This record gives sequence, C-alpha cells and structure tokens, in this order.
Amino acid sequence: MQSQSLPDRVLHYLDRQIHWFEVLLSELASLDIAINSETLEDWAVQHDVYMKQTEHILRENTTLVREWNQSKNLLEGDRDVIREKAQYAHQLHQLVQLAYDDALLRIEKEMKAGAEELQSLKHGVGVMKKYGKQNDTQPDFLDRDA
Repeated sequence: MQSQSLPDRVLHYLDRQIHWFEVLLSELASLDIAINSETLEDWAVQHDVYMKQTEHILRENTTLVREWNQSKNLLEGDRDVIREKAQYAHQLHQLVQLAYDDALLRIEKEMKAGAEELQSLKHGVGVMKKYGKQNDTQPDFLDRDA
C-alpha cells in the first residue's frame, strides 16, 4: 500500500479541522441553553473531551506544517488549493476564538448574577432571623415586639 502524498494528507487534515471547528461553533452556540439549565455540567464534561480533541488536532497541525515547510517539490496547484482551505480553516478558528471569548463573558455574567442572588438570599435570611419570632407557639410570623 502506497502512503498518501503530503498534499493529500494536508487536504485531509484541513477537511477534518474545518469539520471540527464547525462542531465547536455549533456546541458554543448551544451554550446559551446550557447556562440556564441543569445541562451546564454535562456541557462542561463534553467540553473537556472537545479540548482533548482540539489538542490532538493542533499537534497534528504542528507536524504537518513542519513537513510542509521542509518540502521542496510541491506543485503550485496543490499549494493554491491548500492555501484556500487553510484560509477558510483560519477564519473558522478565529470565529471559534470569538465564540469562546463571548461564552466566557456570558458565563462570568451568569456567575455574577448568581452571586448577587445568593447575597440577596443571605440578606433575606438575616432579616428573617433578626425580626422573626424566637418562640413559634403564636401564629404571628414576625415579632411585633422587635
């Protein structure tokens, strides 16, 4: 069996990279739903799997780029096709980075809102403890003598 040529391997890699970035963009778009539900934890677990896959793809990229830069006998037509796909993959990569930045801001906003709600609840509990009756035998909920 003959091994694939470098241009074929690079094209195959770029196709997989493009598909992967499209998957990540789709998943990041679904984060809005996950932030406000119990599925956020499931999404976070899946995200760890995605990051491992992304690391694998980037390691492969490093190897192929090194081979590509060392290769002297590449046809100009191969270079043009690969350049176009690489530019598209780069554009998708930038979109993924922007989507991650946006997701981080949304998560931080939700965390801040959750912290504010928690503080408000703690304040309410404090008020109830301060003005609540110590003796629950009477039907009044708040201590009128306080």
